Amino acid sequence: MAITIKKTLSENDVIEIHEMILSESIGLPGFCESRPLVSALKRIDNHIAYDYVSDIYEVAALYAIAIACGHTFNDGNKRTAMVSMVTFLILNGIRLMALNEEIEDIIVEVAEKKVDKKKLAEWIKAHSSIDA
Repeated sequence: MAITIKKTLSENDVIEIHEMILSESIGLPGFCESRPLVSALKRIDNHIAYDYVSDIYEVAALYAIAIACGHTFNDGNKRTAMVSMVTFLILNGIRLMALNEEIEDIIVEVAEKKVDKKKLAEWIKAHSSIDA
């Protein structure tokens, strides 16, 4: 069953997530000017529009990869990637049913480029539940 994407994350959404994470934990605030967040998020939009990516789990994986590997923030990229991915899923009626440690581990593997988009999308789907 295909799930329609109802909501994507804006640049402001991701910035708010990042600021919330840094307010609750240690980390260096700010952006890496040579790697703008808007570019990372536009790549996701381009995959949706031009590669016809409509699988919600694949789009969630794209958020995690774009943010974790994009290094757009001075600190907290993996944490922001994790929370952004989960937030995107929640906004679209999907609950990730994995322990925080499991999610953290897979995001670290994403950042280390040990897990690609397809593998991450499969992992997300296997660990998800659709909210009624």
